[in-house]
Amino acid sequence: MKGKSYNHCFKQWGSAVMSWDGRIAPCCYDKDLDFSPGSIRVSPLKEIWKNQSLMQFRRQVLKDKAAIAMCRNCPEGRKLII
Repeated sequence: MKGKSYNHCFKQWGSAVMSWDGRIAPCCYDKDLDFSPGSIRVSPLKEIWKNQSLMQFRRQVLKDKAAIAMCRNCPEGRKLII
């Protein structure tokens, strides 16, 4: 994808995706739930939203978004060249 990618993602702070079995994904690009921080069948969403696993994922996005395979081609946080 063309355009400079910046190390931020607004979606991870304002939305989450829930699978059919209650597992949470940080965004819709995590279709295989590789980065699932938990399940609402085990913990309330409020707890999952603030847990260490999800916070670590967010820190990694802020540090080096390109190091995360699913984030590499994501258009979020990208200045597009048209």
